[in-house]
Formats: sequence, structure tokens, C-alpha cells
Amino acid sequence: MTVYNRLLLELSNRQYFAEVEYNQLLIENGLAGTDTYDKATMQRKLLLTVLDILRMLGNDTDNLQKLADGETGFTTSQLYSQLEKRIAKVEKQIAEIPLDSNEQYSDVYMLFTRKRC
Repeated sequence: MTVYNRLLLELSNRQYFAEVEYNQLLIENGLAGTDTYDKATMQRKLLLTVLDILRMLGNDTDNLQKLADGETGFTTSQLYSQLEKRIAKVEKQIAEIPLDSNEQYSDVYMLFTRKRC
């Protein structure tokens, strides 16, 4: 599965924006849409791309109004509320992904160094 296809899967195969815009966002987050998706190394960057897309969607009131038509039964404010919940969920998911298995966290850090300016 390509990174682009995995991105669409994360977005429930909804085409909110053009493929060119999706690929640009992938590039901005260090991914290429044509590469083969590897969850171990690419999940954080893919979710950051999803987060960018959701925020762009929330900023586009015209698009929200299109989504809040009679078919869905949602108002624009309800859609925005659901979008904010989804953004919070993705942010939580990103926070749960470990940065690097080699990193060790400590409460102690160096305040002073010997190097003088």
C-alpha cells in the first residue's frame, strides 16, 4: 500500500482536497505519496499530515457548509464540533507514538556547561 493510499484510508477515502494538495502535505511532513507505507517509521508523519488536513478542513467554511447539507443532517456547528473531536483524537494518537526507541527521558538535565561564549 502506498503512503497516499494509506492517507486516504485514514481519511475514510474522502477526497476533501485534490490529490496534488494531499501529496504536497505529505512532502511537507517528510513523506512521498508513491512510497510503500511502513507503519513503524511513517505513522507519526502520516498522522501529522492527517492533522494538517483536518485543520485545513476546519478553516474552510465553504467546505464545511457543503458537508452540512440536507443529506447528512449535520449543521455547520455540529460538523465543526465533530472535527475538533477528531483533531483531539489524532493529537492524542500522535502523542502516544514513541519518538525513538534509543531516547531515554530524565527529570535531570544540564543547566550549565563549561563552554563560554
